[in-house]
Amino acid sequence: MLVDDVAFVNDPVTFSYTLTGHGLAGKKTRVVLKKKGETKPLASQEVAIGDEGKPEKLELTYTPQTAGDLDLIIEAVALPRESNVKNNSESRHVSVRDEKIRVLLVDSLPRWEFRELKALLEREKTVELKTVLQDADPEYAQEDLSALPHFPVTKEELFQYDVVVFGDVNPAYLSSSVLDNLRDFVGERGRGMLFIAGPYHNPASYRTTALETLLPIELDGLKVPPLDVAVSESFRPELTVEGRKGSAIFRFADSERESQEVWQFLPGFFWMVEARDVKAGAIVYATHPVHTAARGKAPVIVTQRFGNGKVIFHATDELWRWRFRTGDTYYGRYWVHVIRYLSRSKLLGKDPGAELSVDHKVYRTGETVGFRVRFVDEKIAPTASDGVTIVVERPGGTQKKVVLTRVPEATTVFEGRLPQVEEGKYHAWVAAPAFARTPPAEDFEVRPQRARDANTSHRSGRDEPGRRAERRKDIHPADGRTPRRRHPRGAARSARNEQRHPSLEALADLNRVCRLPVPGVDFEEALAAGMIARHGVRDANCGAPMIKTVKIDTDAFERLDHARRGTESFSEVIKRCVPKRRSYREVIGILSKAPVSDELIEAIDESATRRRRAPRRRRA
Repeated sequence: MLVDDVAFVNDPVTFSYTLTGHGLAGKKTRVVLKKKGETKPLASQEVAIGDEGKPEKLELTYTPQTAGDLDLIIEAVALPRESNVKNNSESRHVSVRDEKIRVLLVDSLPRWEFRELKALLEREKTVELKTVLQDADPEYAQEDLSALPHFPVTKEELFQYDVVVFGDVNPAYLSSSVLDNLRDFVGERGRGMLFIAGPYHNPASYRTTALETLLPIELDGLKVPPLDVAVSESFRPELTVEGRKGSAIFRFADSERESQEVWQFLPGFFWMVEARDVKAGAIVYATHPVHTAARGKAPVIVTQRFGNGKVIFHATDELWRWRFRTGDTYYGRYWVHVIRYLSRSKLLGKDPGAELSVDHKVYRTGETVGFRVRFVDEKIAPTASDGVTIVVERPGGTQKKVVLTRVPEATTVFEGRLPQVEEGKYHAWVAAPAFARTPPAEDFEVRPQRARDANTSHRSGRDEPGRRAERRKDIHPADGRTPRRRHPRGAARSARNEQRHPSLEALADLNRVCRLPVPGVDFEEALAAGMIARHGVRDANCGAPMIKTVKIDTDAFERLDHARRGTESFSEVIKRCVPKRRSYREVIGILSKAPVSDELIEAIDESATRRRRAPRRRRA
């Protein structure tokens, strides 16, 4: 189950969970959310259990009305004669805050976006707003209660704010030290910043400045529409999978489906700047429906983490059009969600100097847990290559220490692994070096291995990639050949279908490492999605010369479906969007540079081995 650790009063909190049933296909159950120790449900929904062993991704939304720390439990109500009810519930801790967020809104001219956003944030009770307008008259700061006479010059003045909304600001009016302060405001202080593109300066004039490092887009090849050319055709941005499923920013209604319907109803835009590419690690939330970039469609809304903070870039300044006939219903909801999203780093209360992360939230027994600690600045990173130690503990259990070593390519990143972790819930925190505030920490869970996975692993003779040949020789010392199995009629196909597939988490690993060039699918994702087709929500067959026939999962299918142009067939979309297939060595090379599950590498290794085997000849 995934949920944000920090939420605001009257801010919808989305609980994303997976429901899996065995022997209960087609039956309905009720999923309830409640406080620990109480029976009254806070929210509930009736869901149908999917096919045997097939996980269903579902969401439940709850809006807290009061502030405080909540221990929440999401539980599937037990069905009659259900044999095992111990795995029917999950618990999470959520801190609900009711405090004002200090926002600084800056622009050069009072554009429509500036006016509407200023009016909205002045009415928002959870926001304390200050504004700077570069081209305003000196009397403006005296007449408007929210106006400042100038942009904050010192770090102390700037660091009082939680979020900076940076419009079409002229950098010539700001000194280099002020621009450096903005960079430190996000990277070191851990605050949030949002750029709103403009026709004069943002982001074209920020090249070679400290602001360029903050932007999640590449400025090379940037296209800014000429001021003297009228734009007559509007466009409605398309949400990517990350925009629909990976963030609550675009949650306009209680469910994803209803939010998507609202998105299709919103008015379109006319003007935008077009970036040729986004930076590595950036996440695109919305794209232009037609115009393309180096990797996929032109980004309209894109975000990235920078140091301890977060940055969002709007390629258009026309979100104010969403107020047409609806007022602040959706325009206000979006901006409040964005402001709260950008300010969450401050509310978490963790030390801003470093961040601890694990490669998964949920593991299976026997899997290796990967840890990573990243320091914001080289000055605070340990000088010793093994200078980071984390403590892993389980409630009521013993503690284990794991020493992390520096990654050669990144002097501020330390990584380590803990193999063979027993079942249970764990809390990991950085013990060395010492931190002035609460040290970085992370929670994860180890669940028992599925019995079906263990059986199929035994049947298919799965071994570690590097030891497969050695073990085969142990079976047949004379020639090293694997014994030929004889199956009853029709059983050979069943045995092949029973080979273990990588989990959906493994696919997420692959999607994260091999960044998609478009809102489509690259070959590695198609390969992994084909291997997990048995666990997917829906299968879709598609044929293309470069990948032959594969089965792709629902998300991949939706991405490709959104990439269609006119009457273009699905195969034509594949040919246009999917790059050439990479070799097995190239795939493993990419995966070796990032922390991913051993399960994923083994699955691809096994798939490549099967593809290299020569087909057997039919007997005469």
